[in-house]
Amino acid sequence: MKQGRCRTATWIVVTLLLVSAALVACRPIGPTARTTALSWDAHVEAFVESHFKLHPDHAVWAGRHEFDGMLPDWSEAGLRRIADHLHAERQRTAAFPPDALDASQRFEREVLLSRIDDQLFWLQTMEWHARSPSFYGWALEPEVYVSRPYAPLEQRVRAYIRYARGIPLAASQIRANLRWPLPRTYVQRGRILFGGLATFYEQDVPGIFAAVKDDTLQAGLRAVNADAIAAMKELDGWLASHEA
Repeated sequence: MKQGRCRTATWIVVTLLLVSAALVACRPIGPTARTTALSWDAHVEAFVESHFKLHPDHAVWAGRHEFDGMLPDWSEAGLRRIADHLHAERQRTAAFPPDALDASQRFEREVLLSRIDDQLFWLQTMEWHARSPSFYGWALEPEVYVSRPYAPLEQRVRAYIRYARGIPLAASQIRANLRWPLPRTYVQRGRILFGGLATFYEQDVPGIFAAVKDDTLQAGLRAVNADAIAAMKELDGWLASHEA
């Protein structure tokens, strides 16, 4: 069920983890350089944490399960917060003088600047959230909860319930964001995404979590899953009405 720009989101997460992992590299010995290095470490850690708060789906796929079930805020205000955050983080990153960093940190700095620029390009120049349903594919993908055995099934169904509870709001934000006319192929991809999710929720999810014997959890799952199915079917139908 991988959709849209999954590959882009994957390397975003990988890049963030790469940057974080490099914090153990050897540091310069001079006092000024050491202070800069420590400041760079703190900057990277703060960037990762702030990114995950704005993109909780990336955090979940990176193993940060305190973000389980959370979806990004795709409202106009939420997208503006993401853009403002990227501009601010770019300024902070660029402010670190390369000659005060070691070779590994200079590489981190260039990678981070490149990734921020890439995100700003897709968000503000291309306005991909308004032009392509594929923009939403990665965050809507529930595979991590239904097929990755990172936790007992009871914990994963709780995460899925929280995820499904957010689908109707996400669907309304997507509908508000997409700007017509869209290319026919984009509409078709959107129908594959949203219609496919509706089918998956309806036909596969109940069986995946059938082994959970908690009646309260099962009742909660049925309720939110029904709303999620309806939201995705409505979004699919809305795209279909523009397809002809």
